[in-house]
Amino acid sequence: MSRNWRRCGSVDAKRRHGYKFQSNPMKNRDYLSRQHLELFPASLLTKRQRWQHLTVHVPAHSVVLIARLGDPAQTGFMQGLGYALQKQGRRVFVLSV
Repeated sequence: MSRNWRRCGSVDAKRRHGYKFQSNPMKNRDYLSRQHLELFPASLLTKRQRWQHLTVHVPAHSVVLIARLGDPAQTGFMQGLGYALQKQGRRVFVLSV
């Protein structure tokens, strides 16, 4: 970073030096109102389309835990994690696909 870059304070000067202004999606209130957290094992990443249409209807600021249907150990782990998150006051949904 050059010294000239640090000195230029106006928006026009920053544009002349190649600074690109980008919008921040976190400042968008619509984005924040639909935000939720999805946790799933990497092996289910290729099957994400199976549950993606369900997560659209999940309430904001909730946690969706996805486990493999044929793996009872993984499902039990996700349910245990869900109980721990519920104790912290989070809304939790557990899906098995």
